[in-house]
Amino acid sequence: MKIGIFTYRQYPFISANTSIGYIIANELKNNFNYDVELIGYKQDDSQSEVIQYNGMPITFFNNVYYKQNYINNWLKNNIPSLGYFQSRNDFQKIIKNKNIDLLISVFNPIDTVFISEKIRIPVIYYQLDPFYQHNFNDDIKLKKYFINLLRNKNYFLTTEELYPVYSKDPQILPYISQIIPIGFPKLISVLQNTIDKNRISYIGTLYNNIRPSNILTSFAEQIPENFKVTFMGSSDNEITHTRIENLGRRSQDEARELMSKSDFLLNIGNNTELQLGSKLIDYLSTGHPIINLYQRKDCPTLRVLNSYPYKINICVDELINGNQQKNMDIISDFLCKYTNKQLSFSEVKKLYYQYTPAYITNVINDTIKKVIS
Repeated sequence: MKIGIFTYRQYPFISANTSIGYIIANELKNNFNYDVELIGYKQDDSQSEVIQYNGMPITFFNNVYYKQNYINNWLKNNIPSLGYFQSRNDFQKIIKNKNIDLLISVFNPIDTVFISEKIRIPVIYYQLDPFYQHNFNDDIKLKKYFINLLRNKNYFLTTEELYPVYSKDPQILPYISQIIPIGFPKLISVLQNTIDKNRISYIGTLYNNIRPSNILTSFAEQIPENFKVTFMGSSDNEITHTRIENLGRRSQDEARELMSKSDFLLNIGNNTELQLGSKLIDYLSTGHPIINLYQRKDCPTLRVLNSYPYKINICVDELINGNQQKNMDIISDFLCKYTNKQLSFSEVKKLYYQYTPAYITNVINDTIKKVIS
């Protein structure tokens, strides 16, 4: 059987979604002997020579989706852009020419259903985030798309946060056996490096509406003078604070290296409902102490970190608006207590086996068998 893994970005422009798609692809190819083809959009002309990743071929189709290609605002609000139609035609040709039997998508499910609805092969949708943070009750169109996926007997791998919501929805309940709760397959052993003492690293993207940069700067202002904050990633706002070392956006390999040699890791929970950033699972892989800044009382990071011994949870509202001296004392005490602390990967794996690629691709392989039976 030949499986197509549909992501948005492709090597070397690897996003969190692409990274998960590649992990799944590697596991299915190496441990289950599936023939795997990676499919996605081309970001720019620098990818003209890119034809494979880890021995798996990459097929690109035109990135017309992001071109401003709308007839008018009415069309924009009522049907997908013209770029979608071109993408769908390209997609159909790829599926046919590459003899792909089943598609696994880690791309946005709503985009995927339109692009893939004419290909007439089974599709497994791996939902990494809520639908653009929309509430189903407020957006009838999104819910209609979602239910159409299920009516067509496709399977849906969703997050541990979203599954309980679906299981209580009377319109979705008839299809609940086709929805499977699953985590992020990112608990992977990292190379051990010499620890850079007193380095606290935040790795990821800072968005104004999800994880604003002022959280990072507020934290940097309340740590002891002998510690430094390292930021690796991108931000909607420029990061120029004197207490923050800004490394900019780097590769996945460089990010994992920084994680492995940092004394502490800083996580910022999203302010969106029912959404867990996958970077937290990367952090857990290192066994290093984690400082978790949460914005919501129901933040999924609190659930995930509940059994992790080397962590502290700090409310963002308290960090920014609370007693600064109290915050500094709490942070300083944690840094002093957990310097040089690290769980082995075997210990982390016992706590979080459900996030290992082996566990998750076993679930996916079982789902493949259901789809094709």
